Amino acid sequence: MSTVVLLAGFGAAVVLTGVVGLIYSLRRTPVPVAGRPRRRVKWPRRLPRRTALMLATGLAAGIVVAAVTGWLIAIVVGPAAAVGLPLLLSGADARRRIARLEAME
Repeated sequence: MSTVVLLAGFGAAVVLTGVVGLIYSLRRTPVPVAGRPRRRVKWPRRLPRRTALMLATGLAAGIVVAAVTGWLIAIVVGPAAAVGLPLLLSGADARRRIARLEAME
């Protein structure tokens, strides 16, 4: 019974993805103005040392977890969590408040 439900859910997800893709492809897109250049995303040429270290550590941890448990997705989740979680959990507001309080001292 659970296999049937799983296959039905997967089939529904595939159909829904197809419908969303069809709607997206039929949508009109504005033509860029010739006089105005398009914005380009500027990627950093090199990763900061701390980010590269966190990425390498997450990759190593993901490989170890995948080898021990057989959970291969850990190879992807490990580096993503190692780099992404500190960015998500650090509060820019908290840093600004601390800087303001230190300035008031």
